[in-house]
Amino acid sequence: MRAVGRMSGLVVLGVVGSVGVALGGGGVGQHGGGHGPRGGGHPGPGNHPGMGHDGHNHGGHGHGQGHGPFCPGGHAGAGGKGGQGGQGGQGGTGGGAPPPAPCVGSPPPSALITDFSDADAAPPILFGTPPEISGGTFSYAAPNLTPPVLTLATGGNGTPALAVASNPGQPTDAANGFFGFGLFFDSCVDASAYNAVKFTVNGDLGDCAIRFAVTSSENVSPSDDPRGTCTEAAGCFPPSTPFTTTGTVVVPFFGFTFPGSPNVVDPTSLIGIQWQMDAQGIACHASFTIDDITFVNAAPPPALNFTFDTDAQGWGLNTFPDTSSTNLAATPPPGVIPPRFGFTPSAGDPSPGSLALGVTYSDFNQYADVITNLFPPVNLSGLTVHARVRLVSGSFTKGGLQLHVSTGPTFVFAGSFLDAAALSSGAWVPIDLDLTTVTDPGFDASQVVQVGVQFFSGAPDGGPFPASGMITFEVDTVVTD
Repeated sequence: MRAVGRMSGLVVLGVVGSVGVALGGGGVGQHGGGHGPRGGGHPGPGNHPGMGHDGHNHGGHGHGQGHGPFCPGGHAGAGGKGGQGGQGGQGGTGGGAPPPAPCVGSPPPSALITDFSDADAAPPILFGTPPEISGGTFSYAAPNLTPPVLTLATGGNGTPALAVASNPGQPTDAANGFFGFGLFFDSCVDASAYNAVKFTVNGDLGDCAIRFAVTSSENVSPSDDPRGTCTEAAGCFPPSTPFTTTGTVVVPFFGFTFPGSPNVVDPTSLIGIQWQMDAQGIACHASFTIDDITFVNAAPPPALNFTFDTDAQGWGLNTFPDTSSTNLAATPPPGVIPPRFGFTPSAGDPSPGSLALGVTYSDFNQYADVITNLFPPVNLSGLTVHARVRLVSGSFTKGGLQLHVSTGPTFVFAGSFLDAAALSSGAWVPIDLDLTTVTDPGFDASQVVQVGVQFFSGAPDGGPFPASGMITFEVDTVVTD
């Protein structure tokens, strides 16, 4: 049996927040927007996607052990006396704990992490031979749930791949629906020559949420791995990024969706990678393979990248009181139902997941506005902001909508207007705002502090306002290029 040189104390990511249901009530304490079809206003407290949990540590062995708990044999292994991890060896019985400083990784000879072509199937599945990256697999689950079963199987390209079968069972605690798997690295890896990890997924991701993370020594407590340096009171876990599709997946080191603790990725001190899954309150199932895992240099992610694949990504209703037009989320007229905001997991463009807005207009000069505040400000100089919108139900015959951006401490506003007539029920429609064409005094595209989509009932036209009833809109894919 090949010896397990060292298993990283990789930590379970913070639990993915529960998937919302479209059209929940009320706002989220964000402010801004507010001059009819124009906007403006001031920011409220930032609202960021929460981890929902500080994560748990799945153990594993460090220095000072031989084959470790995964090896069934009773023989002396590479961690025996005089060897690495054995008595008198590095971190063994005769050694002391390393200082709390990030491990210094070595650049790998090639970009390949593993394609499992040389993997040993005995648990844990071991891969690689130094000086190439070497390590093994692990899996874990919250209390009362079953970890994924990891085996080797033939992948989509006909070569070995890591097969993942997830059947965690029914969660009994909403805060503990997590489970997952990953790879530990025997030695600390310096991947600073790259900016992303690419892997191939084949099979069925099922109805379980999944996200990916690279783990730096800074994201791990020294009590879980001698290479760890994290001392955060809130727990230690890496930033992570969800994905929803099979095929080739590329996840950048930076630009992650869910923050870590500490919220840092250090490519010079990587000790592993992991995929965390979440049952989302149900007995979810998934069966797929992971293969051809490599470091790559990917094109930088968009400055804005709100795809709403798994949640609202910090967006909410603008609740700023407006004195020139009626912000229905701030001051709804008597008898008018306030706007309803939520997340729809099943609808979106191009992939499922979108914002949902339900609004009832009773007169002209009324609006509802979905926004996100950006702190610190984001530089969108020279870029175009894109969004996709859809009229789901109801009659929207007056007014229109606008994609808008505000900049600087005074929230200088610019927007791109789309007439209501451009929306046909059920069809996704693009709307764009080219920031290079904005000439409004004081507008500074290098200091963007708010982005939103505002739905406006229209200006008086000499006729009566047509009662609308509840109108439902969806918003997706707010990005830049």
